[in-house]
Amino acid sequence: MFKKRHITLLFLTFLLKGLWSQNITPIAVSNYGTAQSQFISPSLNGYSPYNWHVNLAGAWVNGNNNFLSLHMPYSLYRAPNSIPEQYQTENGNASFEDEWIWESINGKQKCVDVAATIYGPSASVKVKNFRVGLISRGFAAGRLSGVSENLAHAIYKEMDSAKGAFIYFNEFGTGLSNEGDKITMAAHSSAAVGLNLSYALPLKHNRQFIGGISMKRNFGYQGAYFSSEKMILNSNKIDSVFFEPTSIQIMQFGENETAKGWGYDIGATYIFHKKEFKRNGPYQLNNTRYFSKLSVGLIDIGSVKYKDAYVANLSINNTLGFNTDSFDLDISQDNYPSVLDSVLGIHGTYTDGRQSIRVGLPTRLVVSYDRQFRKHFFMSATLSQSLRKRHSRHMRYQSTLMLAPRWEWSYFEVSAPVELGYDYRALRLGLSMRAGPLYLGTNSLLPFLYTRGFRDVDFFIGIAFGNLSDYGLLKSLEDRKERKAAKKRAKGCPEF
Repeated sequence: MFKKRHITLLFLTFLLKGLWSQNITPIAVSNYGTAQSQFISPSLNGYSPYNWHVNLAGAWVNGNNNFLSLHMPYSLYRAPNSIPEQYQTENGNASFEDEWIWESINGKQKCVDVAATIYGPSASVKVKNFRVGLISRGFAAGRLSGVSENLAHAIYKEMDSAKGAFIYFNEFGTGLSNEGDKITMAAHSSAAVGLNLSYALPLKHNRQFIGGISMKRNFGYQGAYFSSEKMILNSNKIDSVFFEPTSIQIMQFGENETAKGWGYDIGATYIFHKKEFKRNGPYQLNNTRYFSKLSVGLIDIGSVKYKDAYVANLSINNTLGFNTDSFDLDISQDNYPSVLDSVLGIHGTYTDGRQSIRVGLPTRLVVSYDRQFRKHFFMSATLSQSLRKRHSRHMRYQSTLMLAPRWEWSYFEVSAPVELGYDYRALRLGLSMRAGPLYLGTNSLLPFLYTRGFRDVDFFIGIAFGNLSDYGLLKSLEDRKERKAAKKRAKGCPEF
């Protein structure tokens, strides 16, 4: 029996109209982002000025789509108390007009991604050449992929022909078919806690090779997955419609159980210095840490297992034809399951039941390269390539490529990353900073500067601290005082 909740899930999937990329990266690649670096590589924390470092708490949220954008006639910073009168209701509340939402009509498939990550208490402690770390994290995310432009427009117009919902579909009788691309929806919620271990192997010329591994216990909570293969609707005649064979799969998991599984990160980092005889005066002044730092990591290898997941498969095996003049199924709220069962019994198959499934972790390859140009100026490039397919049922981060100039001190830093994000679909300019224990930033700055028009939101914030008495502001002031005293002593010394 095709149950009512399956239809509800189907409609909820299509009604996602406007709202993942792992991005505390500008902070994590920093030499002072020791605990945060464990989230992008298990070996990066092996090179750090801290003896211990704690990420007390952090959060990152992101929402993006390539179909709808909001264009307001006033800045959102004026809400709620300074909204112009012409944009208020009679009660003084903010009004909203449909024409403020613009559609992007460019012939491309439409997609939506939303995500929220909580970075729990994490730490990294130096023990001789080893680094021992703790990792904890929780996240929830959802994505809708592959919606054809004509269908996206029809859904946005609420399937109302009076609003022009079907203007991008071919009319009946034209001999042209209407095609819908493969559509998938995936939603996940999970948490992880684990340990990290890295080891720094000293090499000649102050170079280092650092290997690292993290092992995490992962917990999967509620989630869902919907997949519809390509659909073709032929209407060669004005009074006939034909559906080509297709299939649909629906999964619901974690309703009455918590999935468990192990996840692993492996990685290596290489700290490169020029040979000592090649280090001239400017090199010694500018490259106080290294010439460059290269890191490669495979992150979140593994999966979680749901033992009691609901799985439904629907297949239309033969071409399904209807005469539009005489077709009347007389569907109502009470009888639609029996009607659907009758149609499927003739033209297709339907199965459902409980079974065990595995949902993969968001496995990805992360490569980062950091170059020091001046004492406090660095430039980093980071590639995060998802190894999970966009249409799969597994957890997934979007792929990104980021180039980030960074001005860095022990107690303060600022970075202005340029990111090719959202699976390389969009170019974004970001801004992040660290001031003492506080770090915050965004990888999409424009919506915060120009709030009248945007289609994505990205923001992260957190608190982290380490042994600041040795490497923080006080130490910097003490060093500065000592340098001034040394200059005075030098001036008073007799020349020989």
